[in-house]
Amino acid sequence: MNPPRHPRAPARAFTLIEIMVVIAIIGLILAMGMPSIIQAFKKEGLRKAIDQIKNVCNAARSDAILHDQTTTVYFYPQMQERRYQLGGAPQVGAVDLMQAHNTIAAAEDNSNTNAIVPTGAGGSGDERAGTLPDGVFIGQLDVNQMDFSSSAYGAVRFFPDGTCDEMVMSLHYNNEVRFIVLQYSTGMPQTYNADEIKSALGAYGTF
Repeated sequence: MNPPRHPRAPARAFTLIEIMVVIAIIGLILAMGMPSIIQAFKKEGLRKAIDQIKNVCNAARSDAILHDQTTTVYFYPQMQERRYQLGGAPQVGAVDLMQAHNTIAAAEDNSNTNAIVPTGAGGSGDERAGTLPDGVFIGQLDVNQMDFSSSAYGAVRFFPDGTCDEMVMSLHYNNEVRFIVLQYSTGMPQTYNADEIKSALGAYGTF
């Protein structure tokens, strides 16, 4: 004889109040995390600009050592420009980057490493020439302790022995500022925030 079967209790559903409490908790967590997420997105432009400047400096240093000749990077600090260029002749005026690549006659000579290398021709276009992200601008541009922030451009030379002109550049984005420093003896770009820069330049003997 089979034992009697007891009817299953109906599955308990969430009440409206429980669902509202869960939604409120999720909303509170998102509200607490959103400022950090927004701030991270705001800083992304500045991070990209720092990477661009460091990459073009490192590429210039490598070219100078590899090809045993002085290589020059041009920085254009004016608000309508905000760009950089490795090699070639300085291109003053807000020109299209592809136009800058194509109009520099020296770039046609592959043996001249001081010429801009177009994208796909042995170098990254972002490393060789580019424009800073929207909202990022150059505030300070000192080369060998001379101020070029109000000039059309400033030129930084990298030498075959791994040294370079001294440079201090400040990059600004909203209320954030970062400094990129090139020390003569190493030719390697270093990044500092506003609190670190004075002691760093003092150590280099710039102050």
